[in-house]
Amino acid sequence: MHQITSGATHKVEVHDKKSISDFLEASEDTIRNLIDNQGCLYQNKKLIKDNALNYLNLIDGNDINNQLKHLIRKEYDTCEKLYPYLGDLFILSFFNQVSLETNSLKVFKFNKIHESDFLTSLNDDHVKLIAEWFFKNCSMENEIVIESYQGNEIVIEKNLDLNIKFDFDTDFMGSSNSYTTSNYRFIIIDGFIESVGEIHHLLHFACKTKEPYVIFCFGMSEEVKSTILKNNSLSNTEIFPVIIEFNEDTVNILNDIATVHNCDVVSSLKGQTISQEIRKKLPIGKNIKFFKNKVTIEPLCKKEVLINHKKYLKNKLNLDIALDKNTIINRIKNLSSKTLKIYIPDYFFNEIEYVRELDYFLRFLSNIGKKMFLIDSFNNKKLLIPEYFLKILDKKIKSLKNTYNNIEKAIILS
Repeated sequence: MHQITSGATHKVEVHDKKSISDFLEASEDTIRNLIDNQGCLYQNKKLIKDNALNYLNLIDGNDINNQLKHLIRKEYDTCEKLYPYLGDLFILSFFNQVSLETNSLKVFKFNKIHESDFLTSLNDDHVKLIAEWFFKNCSMENEIVIESYQGNEIVIEKNLDLNIKFDFDTDFMGSSNSYTTSNYRFIIIDGFIESVGEIHHLLHFACKTKEPYVIFCFGMSEEVKSTILKNNSLSNTEIFPVIIEFNEDTVNILNDIATVHNCDVVSSLKGQTISQEIRKKLPIGKNIKFFKNKVTIEPLCKKEVLINHKKYLKNKLNLDIALDKNTIINRIKNLSSKTLKIYIPDYFFNEIEYVRELDYFLRFLSNIGKKMFLIDSFNNKKLLIPEYFLKILDKKIKSLKNTYNNIEKAIILS
């Protein structure tokens, strides 16, 4: 009986080691020519000077070359996710167009005198203006939030409120993503509210004066919770309990909240009871906003109080090796996280190079405390890159070269 084969019969191409070496030599020549020609003109009449991107976009009719280039593209994409322009640096260094010998590069810890080096590494004028404004008006305490909007100008909004991140019961927010109130009376309780009787006077005054109240605590019974929810729903009161789950990460969060509010924590350890303290005239806060996983507070304390509290935490971080350092680090960040909102016209995000440079600026800020290398001549620009990423890059280059070197045969089905 004869064997019957259905479907198309694939053509099999077998390539030896010389095909790999030819591909690498041709690619190095291509990269060199792209650098000499200072860019490529695309069909949409746009001139692109990114040599690595131009190399990747070149279409080769040779199947084996396309398959071999795929390995380079994969590493390029991985590098770009780590740090903008790291993919370009990978390709140019792989093909010997940029030297990554760290002993020949300028290494430094970033400070004020290096601002001009970073600014000259930016080609986009809009991103450069944002960076200049940031260096002049802000510090690394600012948490940067980028938002697009339907406008024509870049708008920067500086917020001095503190963002304290922690998990809490969000049932009192209902279906809303946030809740904001001002001129609120507050109390901070290191404990659990068991009965409605303990907060009877607070409920009475909240109903009588219609003032907003905020209660920070480590829990409350279902009876207390449902009573507050019912009175709020009837518009009798405006009470927002911040019910924090007690664990090793939140055990000291009330102390930080109290510092920001310039007040003390109510605690049974000091002989205080909830019912007694609620009878007193509670202090008034300025502005507070609740989100699903953080609270934004306008501080009542003086700047010096906040600075001293952070110094205290830093001393604990340095002295007590038994403490959970990550928890203390997060507490310090919470007390430093002032928000800087940058509103950018939405049409800017259609410009790939603009988005890439903006990402480069933000990633640079997130790594600003690390050792940096300055590469003076790279892809028609300067580049500041953390030492950590150069070490990753060096490993990736050696690994890929080793991969190509170990290929004895390549089979292509067409």
